[in-house]
Amino acid sequence: MRILVALNAFKGTASSSELNKVISKILSKRHSVLIKNISDGGDGFIDCFKKNGIVIKKIVTGPLYHMKVKAKYVLDSEVAYIEIAEASGIRYLKKNQLDIINATTYGVGELIMDAVRRGAKEIYIGLGGTASNDCGFGMARALGIRFLDGYGDDVENNIYGMINIKKIDFSKFNISDRTKFYGVCDVKNRLLGKYGSARVFGPQKGASETDVEIIEKALKNLTIVLKKETRRDISKINGGAAAGGLSAGLYGFLNSKIISGSDFIFKKLKFLDDLKRCDLVITGEGRLDRSTFYGKITGEIIRVALKHKKRIIFITAVDDYKKRIKGTEIINLSKKYEISYLTKNITDAIEKEASVIGKML
Repeated sequence: MRILVALNAFKGTASSSELNKVISKILSKRHSVLIKNISDGGDGFIDCFKKNGIVIKKIVTGPLYHMKVKAKYVLDSEVAYIEIAEASGIRYLKKNQLDIINATTYGVGELIMDAVRRGAKEIYIGLGGTASNDCGFGMARALGIRFLDGYGDDVENNIYGMINIKKIDFSKFNISDRTKFYGVCDVKNRLLGKYGSARVFGPQKGASETDVEIIEKALKNLTIVLKKETRRDISKINGGAAAGGLSAGLYGFLNSKIISGSDFIFKKLKFLDDLKRCDLVITGEGRLDRSTFYGKITGEIIRVALKHKKRIIFITAVDDYKKRIKGTEIINLSKKYEISYLTKNITDAIEKEASVIGKML
């Protein structure tokens, strides 16, 4: 039997690559198994491109200014793939270290500059997993952009500083217009308002109700000043809320296009060609719910596999969808294991399930 294994990362526990290898190790003993590492733009984004590129390692600023982290990105000729969580990831911080007011994307800017210096002409930026909500303010500073208050002085390097921005100075920003940027994500929310980055995603990063209002004020001010300086309205961009507003910032500062993570990965990895040649598709993600079918890559895999009449097995830690999905076998790990166990031992649990699947085939 020809089996295509393509699990998305189980956020905070295991990457797409780790999970796919575990399943392949078991099933490849008796079947032909093809692995496809996947991502919506968040965790595991650069793993999708390591095969054809080289991994560049660099020490950059972490999610807080005083931190230095070992980050990496992939360079494939003149195309770079950057995962923002490598620099500004929430994974670097313990719960008591979360500090959304002072968290930064400065390290993302450092990775971008390194890629540009190495000759990258196209830069794809995977958006997700960040500890910040600075709309790319930190990233922009690393690229040479200055933010000035009403007296012509540089503002503070935090959310409070963003509230005081009156002018943006691009005079030391020297990335060529010929360098093209693309933000890759599965989020559809716009930057501001009830469903914006501060109110929806801020609390997940430790923001209090007061923090949320302060961040919203800062984002509104940046929106106004950026529109005045660049004529780009970052509040109108679908997906602008992704990665603490970094998605909107990429557009505002770098004139980036925001593209669907699932569409991008499907095309880049020639996913459909491999799917057509298989008999069984095994996919999954940490939580199965309604959002799975609104732009996420696992939902797209189900849709395409059904279209081509393939057998589908979907593995999840938590099934919140509560509906039967036509033609799809759901393996809900939380029916067999406690969530506390899965959080620490997800690869062990999936290895056991792979053995069960192997006996079924």
